[in-house]
Amino acid sequence: MVRDDVAWLYSMSMSSHDSPWQGPLGVTLAPHMARVVHEGIDFLSHRRPDVARSLKRDLSAAIEQARHTIKLVHDDHRSVVEILAAFDEIAELHAARFSFGPDLAIASWRGSPIYSSRSAEYQTLAAITAPDPHGTSVTMGQSMATILQSGFGVPVPRWTQLDLPEAEAPESVDYRGKSYYPDAYPGLDGTAEKDLLLTVETSLNAAALYRACTQGRFIGPVFRTQLLSFVHAVSTISTLATRPGMRIPDSVMQLLEEEHWQWLAKQSALRNRAMHYGVPPQLSGVSADAPMYGLVEAITGRTFAEVDAHLIAGSARLGEELASWRGA
Repeated sequence: MVRDDVAWLYSMSMSSHDSPWQGPLGVTLAPHMARVVHEGIDFLSHRRPDVARSLKRDLSAAIEQARHTIKLVHDDHRSVVEILAAFDEIAELHAARFSFGPDLAIASWRGSPIYSSRSAEYQTLAAITAPDPHGTSVTMGQSMATILQSGFGVPVPRWTQLDLPEAEAPESVDYRGKSYYPDAYPGLDGTAEKDLLLTVETSLNAAALYRACTQGRFIGPVFRTQLLSFVHAVSTISTLATRPGMRIPDSVMQLLEEEHWQWLAKQSALRNRAMHYGVPPQLSGVSADAPMYGLVEAITGRTFAEVDAHLIAGSARLGEELASWRGA
């Protein structure tokens, strides 16, 4: 699975090189790269502990922050209060830095947001003080190559040219945060809550973008990424709904309470395999030739095609409900 994810990420990166896609994909893919590097280092520590130690020393802080932000409120390293405080701090930092102009950038693909400047800052991927806003993606990409070379004996990551039409490349629009947010997501009073919810929405949309770009290739990596986005989106919205004063639209809550979406969001064992890889020894029926290596069937008792169809439909419906709530 590590090799599959590296091949997918490398293909996305190489296919976007020197094109309008390069910057936007670099920002959205970096936390997934961090997850792959982290898990790859664990594998590498058994084969080349010297190389693993070197990567940990150089990348530990960046990896820990970026990979954990994928989890949103699922993160056991930060409480909801701490996450919201981080977004408040970012908003203040950006407002001070860009006091005479727009202080919020939102990149969209086919009209749907895939990241904001504040979500990128939260993931420490495009800090406004950094000399190279896409440096984290480059570093993570180089580290993935090192893991393949040292851990798997693969000299050069294999990659597939993907069709990324320039006319469909994501576009970024600048806003003043104080003008953009008052009407967005009515029912959420704080800007930090709205930043967090926009991060949820962009995560769902970015996963849909990856699926469209790969066009039926890299089935396992795309499934894992979309599953993580969906599960963590449901968890975040459900957590926000329990906070005092939060008013989540009935249409959103009713969607989350539907039985098949509840079932999908509660597949913690499948989510853990998507996040951390590995095959528990007690599982039977796994196969190197099956999508996700047969883990979906072995863990859930349902076919990959069935679960994947539910995932696509659930992610699309939730994304549409969030866009409507935002006022798109």
